[in-house]
Amino acid sequence: MSTDELVTNFFGDEVPKPAILTRPWFHRHYPFSIVGAILLIANFSKLMSGVIDAHVANPTVRAILHAPIQLVGGTLATLVGRDPVGFFERSMACGFFLIGLYLVLLAAFSFRRRGLRMFAYGAGGIVIGVLALHTLAYAVLITLFLAKFLFIIVSAIVYVVKALLYFLFHDLWPVLALLAVAGAVFLAYKLREELLYALRVAWLLIRRNVTRLLAIAVVGWLFYLIYPVIYRWIIVPIIAFLNWFLPILFLIVGWIALVVGGLLAGFAVLAFAFMALAFVGSLAVTQLQAGWHAARSQAQALTAGIAIGSALALIVLVSVGTPALATALDQAWRGAFAFTGASHLATSQSVASVFANFLPTALREFAFTYLTNLQAPALDSFLLLATACLASLSVLFRLFSNQPVADEYVPIRLLAVEYTKMMIGVFALLFLIFAAALSGDSHNG
Repeated sequence: MSTDELVTNFFGDEVPKPAILTRPWFHRHYPFSIVGAILLIANFSKLMSGVIDAHVANPTVRAILHAPIQLVGGTLATLVGRDPVGFFERSMACGFFLIGLYLVLLAAFSFRRRGLRMFAYGAGGIVIGVLALHTLAYAVLITLFLAKFLFIIVSAIVYVVKALLYFLFHDLWPVLALLAVAGAVFLAYKLREELLYALRVAWLLIRRNVTRLLAIAVVGWLFYLIYPVIYRWIIVPIIAFLNWFLPILFLIVGWIALVVGGLLAGFAVLAFAFMALAFVGSLAVTQLQAGWHAARSQAQALTAGIAIGSALALIVLVSVGTPALATALDQAWRGAFAFTGASHLATSQSVASVFANFLPTALREFAFTYLTNLQAPALDSFLLLATACLASLSVLFRLFSNQPVADEYVPIRLLAVEYTKMMIGVFALLFLIFAAALSGDSHNG
């Protein structure tokens, strides 16, 4: 079962997909839009407040738009407490522990089924998700390099063609003119029979239609004589009427177009905002669904791994530029090992530093320049914790049950589709993170 089918029902029941922008479609997606609105408000409250203050002049409308931002912010502050960094550290420690537990349970599950494919797909999905930002960043750099190289090649070709044309038409124009005259004479000589035949046909047509030509000339002369009368008594009144009527007509049509265009533009903006919120909400819901269905098949194990890895990558990205968050992330990493009594296995390297060292220089400098002094990504760490918990429970339930598990190999098409969807989601969230950072937002994405 694909991720698209899982979005409609948390437990995987198939629901037919209605058409886009219809009433069933809105009814199906409005819960995701609510979830998306909560996520955006929780993570980008200052950015959204700034947009509202800059573009909404009516105080009443502004207060109405600020109300859900204040409600979500207050609720999140109540849940997180007075120490969001401490909450972030504890939730990430539990998240790291549950990710390790998920991998251990997946290995045991695979060993029980006498194969390692489930474990390979699950662990491989986490690696793919963690490296999603690196892949996206290097893909952008390679694309820019190829575009620049192609621009240089095209510019060189254009320069050569321009130089050649300038040489031909500026320095050799007498030769070209002589060649053109010689070519015309040569063609006239080669096609002399056809040209003579065409001239004879034209002369015959003129002789045959001489009466009609004379009649046309007479009519034209008569029209020339009576044109002043027609212009004065017919054309001038029509022009005067049009000069009076057309501004009124244009004003009416303009107002109608303005009203209809405004309604259509408002509907388009609302529909786009609804779709964007539903998309962001579906990312979070799909992430949780992927964890819940992690042990159903190898494809679901891969999808769950990608969801966990991409969520972890985004959390680490917004933590690398803030020393308090980077320290909390390192403490959470060591705390996860300490919880199992294997603290000596924890690496002494900073998790945020290792992650940032493999990023392209431009993205790394952006993170350390703009993604600083951010609030702890408490909600994102909680979603990661919930996803890892659901994935562990899914594998644990299947480990001690006799329910069949699909053994099919994961097709390349499914991997490409899931990876593409994950990359689109990461790109969208990166755009929001960068917009919030450039606007001076104190919250993360």
